[in-house]
Amino acid sequence: TGVIQSMKFPEKDAEENIINSIKLFQFLKDYKIKKIIFSSSMGVLGDNLLSSNLSCHNPLNFYAASKSSVENYLNVFKKTYGIKTFILRFSNVYGKFSKKKLSVVAAFFKSIIGNNKVSVNGNGNQFRDFLFVDDLVEVIEKLLFTKKYDYLNKKPIHVATGKSFTINQLVKIFKKDLGIKFKILKKKGSIGDIKKSFVKINEVRKLKKNFTSITKGLKITYHWYKKNYWFMKILILGADGYLGWPTSMFFSKHGHDVKIFDNFVKKKIENEENIKPLFPQIPLAERVNLW
Repeated sequence: TGVIQSMKFPEKDAEENIINSIKLFQFLKDYKIKKIIFSSSMGVLGDNLLSSNLSCHNPLNFYAASKSSVENYLNVFKKTYGIKTFILRFSNVYGKFSKKKLSVVAAFFKSIIGNNKVSVNGNGNQFRDFLFVDDLVEVIEKLLFTKKYDYLNKKPIHVATGKSFTINQLVKIFKKDLGIKFKILKKKGSIGDIKKSFVKINEVRKLKKNFTSITKGLKITYHWYKKNYWFMKILILGADGYLGWPTSMFFSKHGHDVKIFDNFVKKKIENEENIKPLFPQIPLAERVNLW
């Protein structure tokens, strides 16, 4: 799940994030699991400027709203059943093995490798705190395997670097520090997008003092993408069929340039990213929601 998908399909987002989390917590309770680490999001705070009020939730999209809800459910499990719980609010995580992510850094790398372009939503002045995945893993390992940090479970922990960059600044780093040449496409701002996010990271500093610089982290990530990400231009015939449509959705979600051909009499084709119909659309019936 993610911000964009949650705004399109809020019920699906609630099912995956809230209902399935509750089922998992019930299972862990029944099997007497003693420690739970929940991956929340700094999005639960909404637009914030060095927020220190950890209990002030102001989500601006359904994804963040679902994370906020799960935090509250987890606190009830903690108080009721005595389970040691840690709520980690991740900032904008990037790094190796992220080709299925839809976040900005992953989207940039996939688009650059695919067609030498990047899309910037809105004016590009949205601030993000970019966290390299290796730093996040180190924090989680310490909480899982080192008892001396158990006292940190009393309140949510903001896992971030404490340094924020605009999307425009990120583009400059890609061009200047990574030496990548690409075309910039301007798009309309996304619904539910957070504009400003700055948080205090006092608690996570007790777990990790220094974080990977954004330039170093991006260079490592770019090297990984060049070795591991593959891009195709795909034409799918009979895209309205039983196998054709889910196949089209699968490849488009993974960033490939998908063109489809059929008469589309069964389903209404929506404007899915990377899917370009080559035949006039005939909206005689709604497309089955296969998201």
